[in-house]
Amino acid sequence: MAKGYGTDLRREALGLVRSGRSVRAVANELGVSVQAIYSWKAQEVAGARTGLSLPERDELVYARRRIAVLEEELAATRQALELIRGVVPPKVRFRVARALIDEGVSVHLSTKVAGVSQSGFFAWRNREPSPRSLRHAELTELIRSVYRESQCTYGARRVHSELCSSAGIAIARSTVELLMSRAGMKGRPGKPRTPSSRRGYRPMSPPGPDGVIAYPNHVVL
Repeated sequence: MAKGYGTDLRREALGLVRSGRSVRAVANELGVSVQAIYSWKAQEVAGARTGLSLPERDELVYARRRIAVLEEELAATRQALELIRGVVPPKVRFRVARALIDEGVSVHLSTKVAGVSQSGFFAWRNREPSPRSLRHAELTELIRSVYRESQCTYGARRVHSELCSSAGIAIARSTVELLMSRAGMKGRPGKPRTPSSRRGYRPMSPPGPDGVIAYPNHVVL
């Protein structure tokens, strides 16, 4: 169907043409293009051969156009998924599949979209936590305890210091930063350190009348 013309207008135009009016006269009267009426007549002849009514033919045309758009979107989605699978590790894709399943998507479709096999997904889901995962979970709870005791003000540096000095736990500061980031714990920013707050820092004296700067503990001859 021509763009901007409704089914009722199309039906009226074809009815006037069948009554003996010329195509150009009908086009001028209804404010449509001559080419549109000729196109409608051709579609009417083709529809008569298939046995479809005018609304059914319109629905068929719309459905075909919609299918073409969906096929184009599906092809682009598949290409994007292939690119993602090349850079996203399997563990992350397993989590994506599990999130889709939790939302009600079937296991078959979820694993297909995530680019993992169903057997691999079930093996990953039923696998016992690794010792590293268990240790990280335990350390996260300890970090959360120190973080809460500080009224949620300590950052990774202060939390690391408390764990090492007070609790006697051997842990790298980078690990504390990683676990705090994963758990959404963030320290309150403190005041910026100025040069005068550094230990052993002595500011320079202002220049004298002769333009010479007198440094601390320095005798100007």
